[in-house]
Amino acid sequence: MTNTQSVDSDTDSIIQELHRVREAIVDSFGGDLHKLTADARERQSRSGQAIWRGKQSSQRVDQIPDGKSAETDDSSVCHESP
Repeated sequence: MTNTQSVDSDTDSIIQELHRVREAIVDSFGGDLHKLTADARERQSRSGQAIWRGKQSSQRVDQIPDGKSAETDDSSVCHESP
């Protein structure tokens, strides 16, 4: 096995492990990505650490009072400048 093949094999095993971990995390929330992201946001909030906020996309998902989410596009949303 050449050095390049060894690196490719190591990379493949790392990627496979990442997929296994991702699947286990998603499975722990019953496959519900909304529950997974809500949990992640709650843990971020409790951590007290600064949270990086990337550039806003042209479409966002807003939380509505009944706990469900609704997609909106930027034309109907008022944004405040930081």
